[in-house]
Amino acid sequence: MNRLSPFTCAMILALVAAAHAEQFYAHERVVVQGRYYYLRQQPLNPAIFNPRDLHARARPGGGIHLIYADFSSWPLRDLYMKAFDSWGNVITPDSWCLEADYHDISLSLLVLDDQVWIAWSDAQATWAQRFATDGEGPIEPRFVLDDQMQSTEEISLASNGSIVVAGFSSWDDGTPPWGALLRYYDLNGNPLTELTTIAGSTGATHYSNTKCAVAPNGDTMVSYTRALPSGAGFNRHGSLSGGFGAPQPMLAPDNTGWPHALEDGGFLVKSGSGEPLLSAHWQRFEPDGTPVAWRAVSSTLGGGFAANRRGEFVQYYRRESIYEPPTCEFFDANLNLVSERIPVSRTGPNPTQVAIAFPGDWATVLEDDGTFWCMWTIDPRETHVTMLKPFTPGDLDGDGRLTNFDIDPFVLALTNREAYQAAFPHIPPEAIDILGDMNGDGVLTNFDIDPFVDALVNGP
Repeated sequence: MNRLSPFTCAMILALVAAAHAEQFYAHERVVVQGRYYYLRQQPLNPAIFNPRDLHARARPGGGIHLIYADFSSWPLRDLYMKAFDSWGNVITPDSWCLEADYHDISLSLLVLDDQVWIAWSDAQATWAQRFATDGEGPIEPRFVLDDQMQSTEEISLASNGSIVVAGFSSWDDGTPPWGALLRYYDLNGNPLTELTTIAGSTGATHYSNTKCAVAPNGDTMVSYTRALPSGAGFNRHGSLSGGFGAPQPMLAPDNTGWPHALEDGGFLVKSGSGEPLLSAHWQRFEPDGTPVAWRAVSSTLGGGFAANRRGEFVQYYRRESIYEPPTCEFFDANLNLVSERIPVSRTGPNPTQVAIAFPGDWATVLEDDGTFWCMWTIDPRETHVTMLKPFTPGDLDGDGRLTNFDIDPFVLALTNREAYQAAFPHIPPEAIDILGDMNGDGVLTNFDIDPFVDALVNGP
């Protein structure tokens, strides 16, 4: 019996995935407790059947930058890069950027104003490479982040726009140093400090999940998990020059702590495993590291968490039954729940296809304007990107507000859509009815004129 080659099989699977994924674009208005969202859904890359290791980060000008690996040709791992603007338009298409035999979960991504850092670990060292944010390719060849960190379990990159901090978890390669470690760099990748041990031992204790965040003034919050003598999460607060204070236990008994720097100099830290029967918390800290508030959230079927610099956060849930889509909940900066569960996937007309949340915190983003991004899959492995962007009906100039400056764009969209698209090319054509519909019938027509004027005069 003739057997198809692995290459032919991969091509067939890619074509099948592309055929399925093509029907799952979506542009919808979602209303949750009086707040309007523009939901845009699109395939990540229909030509790649098995994208894994997705990492996404917010772009400074809005939108996200992401990387992912093609696991279709295992064990080769080709890494691809892609970027979307603040309206979900693709601004840098899927492009191959790296081939590296990296340690499974060591991949990390950092997005700065004019460059993107990718970091990974192999048996020789921990490496990084810088790329231009416009997708024009690498700025320079890869460089060594630290030659003591071989086969690093995890890498976490953070920046305040002036310095870069790398957090390392090192425990499984058989050689010291072990534990949770940090090192600081300038924006060109030059080390500013030696490798600093935040928590460590002689290798008998497993330290993992090292993650860090940097405040505008350079203060750093780092979280990590100690496996022995009992599973427990800790955080420490300090700076490049001032050292770090004593370890502070997290509220949740398990791991996956993740600090987020806030624009006021404080921090928001998520802790908890996200698995059933274990607790999960968000905790806010003052700029000096003092805890001031916390919120327990449901950890059942947790699919991911994301926070922004204002202190708002989102919890993303995997499906709860075979017929339910992934959902998310929004929380404000005071840690209050402000939305019901919002479905984030659209699976098309085939009821047997099931959407599942994937892959969690690394590919879940909440922008400062409240726009939420997540990734999810439809079996068999059709990975999609969903954007939930808050908007104000009638805001046809796309600045986030309804003002007199929207009058001319409203009239233009109503009378000449081609001219409107030429004047506002960043706004997707499919979003025109979603933004301009004022009377709730789903389309922009003359019947929206009076409600538009009313909202303009009296408020939306």
